[in-house]
Amino acid sequence: MKNISLHKQSFIDNFLQPVGKINEQCIVTLSDGHVETITSNINTTVFLYCKSKLECEVDHEIKINIGNVAKLQKAFECIPDETPEIQLHQNHLRYVSPELRFSYHLLEDGVIPIPTVNIEKLESVEIDTSFIISKEALSTVLRTSSFTQDSNKIYFYTKDGSVHCELNDRTMPNLDSVDMRVADSFSGKPIKTDLPLRLDWLRDFSTIKFENVNVRYNDANKIVIFHIETDRTVLKYIVSGLTK
Repeated sequence: MKNISLHKQSFIDNFLQPVGKINEQCIVTLSDGHVETITSNINTTVFLYCKSKLECEVDHEIKINIGNVAKLQKAFECIPDETPEIQLHQNHLRYVSPELRFSYHLLEDGVIPIPTVNIEKLESVEIDTSFIISKEALSTVLRTSSFTQDSNKIYFYTKDGSVHCELNDRTMPNLDSVDMRVADSFSGKPIKTDLPLRLDWLRDFSTIKFENVNVRYNDANKIVIFHIETDRTVLKYIVSGLTK
């Protein structure tokens, strides 16, 4: 048995909830001082790497196979303590206190597919363009998207040293559209061809509590990495740009 101490609300808001939005199942790797996971949605159009701090002493990596992230999140939400201690047994997680106790059973190895993405290889990809979007700017974009609800696309482009976005779907005629600036500057090269993405991919991380998201773009492979850091968690959303 291993004892794991964590910050409940941070772990729920910035680990379990974002992971659960991408996939209901995940394989979590427990190491000394942190947990991490790589997961993807069913279409493998979005990959998420998530790493969060916690207190646990282990002498080797331990795989934890979570079959229903949302169910585990609900169990954690019932815990009265803000810094609970979770017991890790061979096939289940257990919490015990005078007010509450529960057991959450884990899946066996090999049941959950392993995503085919190499995070180390992605880290070495050349970044052509990078810029920072504040949480405030992202919230404005998503609020404004109600005006263009017939579209689920966002186009990023550079102009006059800044980064803009257009809410539209250029494959459909006669749609209402909105254009706005999202970053005052960028690093690297201007975006040569407007970059279309699904707006839902931005909605996936909009509920996370962060100040800024660092957007990194590789033009050759049309890969976009949304890098987010909170006080205890690092999240990287990896997506591929759409064709139009």
